Amino acid sequence: MKKIIFGITAVVLSAVLLFAGCAQKTKFSFHAYWTGQDSYPENFSERSVFSVKHITDYKRETADNTSDDFSAQENSAFSVSFDEGEYVFEVTSVSSLPQELGIEIGDYTDLYKIETSFRIGVTYTVTATEKSYTFEDTIQSIAYCKSTWLAPIYSYKTYATTTLNGSASDVKIQRMAYSTEINWYAEKGALLKKIPAEKPVTEYDEDPAYRFTTVESEEISVSYEEGTVLDNETLFFAVRGLKPTGDSFSQTLNILDTAYNSEQPVSVASSRSYSFENDWLFTNGSGVTTEITEPMPVCLVTIRRGDATYSGSAKHCYYQLESDKTVPYRALFVRMVDKLPNNLGALDYTLKSLTTSEA
Repeated sequence: MKKIIFGITAVVLSAVLLFAGCAQKTKFSFHAYWTGQDSYPENFSERSVFSVKHITDYKRETADNTSDDFSAQENSAFSVSFDEGEYVFEVTSVSSLPQELGIEIGDYTDLYKIETSFRIGVTYTVTATEKSYTFEDTIQSIAYCKSTWLAPIYSYKTYATTTLNGSASDVKIQRMAYSTEINWYAEKGALLKKIPAEKPVTEYDEDPAYRFTTVESEEISVSYEEGTVLDNETLFFAVRGLKPTGDSFSQTLNILDTAYNSEQPVSVASSRSYSFENDWLFTNGSGVTTEITEPMPVCLVTIRRGDATYSGSAKHCYYQLESDKTVPYRALFVRMVDKLPNNLGALDYTLKSLTTSEA
């Protein structure tokens, strides 16, 4: 019997950003383009809300003069449908860490807190049995970092996502839940903890096609040099500090990859400009809300694993260009297209609203 192995869904991809490769020790250099100030912005806050939709037709010319095609293809073993989901990204300047973390960083007070929340409803229908399985997949994270190098301090992330595996005649619906925690100020470097989740009660518990999995409890120490590695949860934000352009922009950033328990490089590159044409709401620091209906010039930044062994699919991320006149230049992150496995298309994250403390 021909074996068809199914990969993880885009929800797991939104767990977004587990990239792999080889380490590179170079001090980062970021500029706070998210603010109009020349230095660390006290009392800064920004909240971006994205709609998340399933798309089946997407093809773009990328940074290396080739095309990435994320379009869907027919699948005989199962079908999938998504509700409209939501992704929220919030960044706030703070002067201290929560006391309950028990992390000492001395008298350093120029910090950022970054929070994300992702949710989407998904239904899988198995062709052979004509049975459907519906879930809400969610991913949430919180991270703290310094303003200098965006050097990481702490992060916590929870997953409740759905994967598929098995064969065309025996599709398995696999629900997975777990958490990760990283204390970057532990005694022996960064301490990564993998935390198992309890099995929830569902209507599918007696169904042989349904499986629940979690991780083994595990603690891993990873040595690193401050200023040369990012927490995965700050990656999209950090790209803004590089001022991406549509003119041969390229950078390598290192992250701690919680899938491979090690420091890995991520390639960030762009040489293509496009137009973001969705309407969205902009609320400035005075509380004035404006509906933005004019197209925004953006660059397509491809973010991909830095080693061919673990290359996978690039994430297509769109950032505001300095030539934009619709709102003040803040290197805004306005769109991401994330390919689904099994040729099911992609999830399209598009900015709906942005609220900032800036003028």
